[in-house]
Amino acid sequence: RSRLIAAMLCLPGTGPERLDTLADAKRTYADDRFRVGPIKLYIDDVIEPHTAAMLAPYANAATSGDTFWPPEEFASFLLELERRGFQTFTHATGDRGIRMVLDAVAGCRQALGPADVRHQIVHVECVHPDDIPRFGELGVVACMQPRHCAPDIVATWRDNVGSRRERYAWPFRSIAAHGGTLAFSSDWNVAEMDPMTWLYTAVTRADLDGNDAWNLDETI
Repeated sequence: RSRLIAAMLCLPGTGPERLDTLADAKRTYADDRFRVGPIKLYIDDVIEPHTAAMLAPYANAATSGDTFWPPEEFASFLLELERRGFQTFTHATGDRGIRMVLDAVAGCRQALGPADVRHQIVHVECVHPDDIPRFGELGVVACMQPRHCAPDIVATWRDNVGSRRERYAWPFRSIAAHGGTLAFSSDWNVAEMDPMTWLYTAVTRADLDGNDAWNLDETI
């Protein structure tokens, strides 16, 4: 018997009336077949069109991307969501976007104390090494898509990020080694739903023919 869990989207500018509606839905739909669960948020876009938020400019473009939320507004919104009992799944791909989410969670811990909330950052593709230990320290789950880092898919990504930032691309092993929790998914229909395909990529960092493996320090 399966359970469907619905994640509800909140965009910048979401007001208290919308949050009241979501809280009502969370209370109403909470049985063993259908449950209204986390809130879905977006910090940035993706690296391939140079629209993920980076701490330094892209290697091949005069931009460092941007975030959808101002940092202070996002931190305040996350605090309000946590006060209302919501878990969040936040799309963050670039190192600046990822840091912004981690900073907001740190603000929640400072304001509300320890909590087993299990906020997730979804994608976690380009991480600054200073932020890797923070996943474990803050109890933030790294929801990652191993197939996205396959060498036959990631050429444009690598060109845009540049070789100096490749070391902590999809840092599966580093996050786990620092006490962080990994949650793998396919991100279908961007990549195949077959779990053996993305587990293979997580273990090898190679293409499906076993070639061109890269960043082997981050295999699992």
